Amino acid sequence: MSEPVFLRGFLMAMLRRGVMILWGSGLVFSWLSPGARALAAPQSAADDAGSADAKAVAAPPAPEHQVPPANPAHPASKTLLHGGKVKTDGDAYVPPRDQEHSWFMPAYNHSDKRSDIGVPIVSFLLPGFGQWLNEDYTSGAVYSGAAIAGYAYAINVTSSDHLAHQHEVMRQRARDHEVSEQNALAQKDIAERKATLGGLVAQGAGGLSLYHSFRTAVATRRPAGEYTFLVIDETPMDLLAAPLHFGFLARPTTYIPLAIGAAIAAIQVNRKPDKDMVRSRFNSADALFMSSFSYNAGTHEEAVFRGWVMPMAREYGANDTWSNVIQSVLFAAAHLGSNSTPLPQLLLGYDLGYVAQKNHWALAEGIFIHAWWDVMAFYAQYQFDWKYAKQARIDAPKPVLWAPPLEWHF
Repeated sequence: MSEPVFLRGFLMAMLRRGVMILWGSGLVFSWLSPGARALAAPQSAADDAGSADAKAVAAPPAPEHQVPPANPAHPASKTLLHGGKVKTDGDAYVPPRDQEHSWFMPAYNHSDKRSDIGVPIVSFLLPGFGQWLNEDYTSGAVYSGAAIAGYAYAINVTSSDHLAHQHEVMRQRARDHEVSEQNALAQKDIAERKATLGGLVAQGAGGLSLYHSFRTAVATRRPAGEYTFLVIDETPMDLLAAPLHFGFLARPTTYIPLAIGAAIAAIQVNRKPDKDMVRSRFNSADALFMSSFSYNAGTHEEAVFRGWVMPMAREYGANDTWSNVIQSVLFAAAHLGSNSTPLPQLLLGYDLGYVAQKNHWALAEGIFIHAWWDVMAFYAQYQFDWKYAKQARIDAPKPVLWAPPLEWHF
C-alpha cells in the first residue's frame, strides 16, 4: 500500500526557528549602514557626538502639528536618525529634517496611513507583499526572491538527500531504543543543516519584510501623532550590519549579559555527557552552521519581536513595562518547539526589550547581544551529540511516482 510522504523541506522552512541571510552578507551591509555604526559607539560618546552634531545642524522650524511624545519616560534627546537628525524641544516632538522623505516613506500618498498589523503579518507569510503593495519594487524583489530561493534550496536538499525517509528511520530508531525522537536525530547531519539554512533564508526574508512594512506604516502615522516614540529609523541594512559592530562591547548592557552567557556555556562545555549523549568534536561545519544560524536569529527575531510586537503593544495602550512583558512572553512561546520550558528565552527576551527601550527603541545593540549569545549557546551544544544518532544513514528507495511535494514509496 502506498503512503504519501510530504517533503520535509517546505514544512521545516515554515516551522523551524530562526532566519536570515548568511553571516557573510553582514560584511557587505556593514559598509552601507552609517546609522548602525554610530549607534555602536559607547553610550556616553554617542551622547556627546549627538550634542555636538545638534549644534552643527540647525533644527528645522517646528511644524504646526507638533505632537506630545507618546513615551515621555524615554525622551529622545539628540539621537541619530537615518538620513538626518531628530531632536526634542522640551516635551514637544519635533519631526526630523525631511521626515516625509525618510527611507521608509512610501513613494505615493504620504498622507494615507499604512497598515501596522495586517500588512506586516501577510508580509511575514509572503515576503515582499508590503513592499509590492507600496510600489517599492526593488525591496519587494529582494524579499520575495530570497524567500523563493530559500524554499527552493530546502526542498531540493530534502528531495535529493531523502530526508523524508531519513526521518522515518529516525522515528523507528527512537522506538527501538525507547528514547525521544530528538535523541535519535543527528543534530550534526549535513543534509539537515543545509535544508534548515534554506528555510532560514526564506523565513528571514519574511521577518525583514514584516519590519520594513511596519516601519513604512510608522512613517505615515507619525505626523498624525502615532508612534512618536519611534524617533530612530534603522533600515534593514542597519539591522543586518549590527552583529558586527563590536563597539557595543563597551556598554554594560552588552558585556554583562554576554558574560553571563559565556559563563553558562563554559559550565555546559565542561560537564560530563548525559547517559544518552557522547562527546563530539567541534568542527568547521559546526562553526559555519552556528554562525549563520545565530546571525539570522539575531537579526530577524529582533526585527519581529522588539521591532514590531513591542512598539505596537506600546502604541495600543501598554506602557513600557507591559509592552516588554508582552513581547518577551510571545518570544518565549515561539521557542516552545525547541524548548518545552523556555525560561531562558523569556528572560533574555525581556532584557533585549529593556535594552531597546533604553536606546530609544533602537534595535542594533539588542541584535548584537542576541547574535553572540546564540553563538555561545550553539558552541556549547555542539560539544555533544546524541549517541543513538550515530547509526549509518539509510538511503530511501527511488520513488515510483514523484509529484512535488509528494513521493510514493513501496
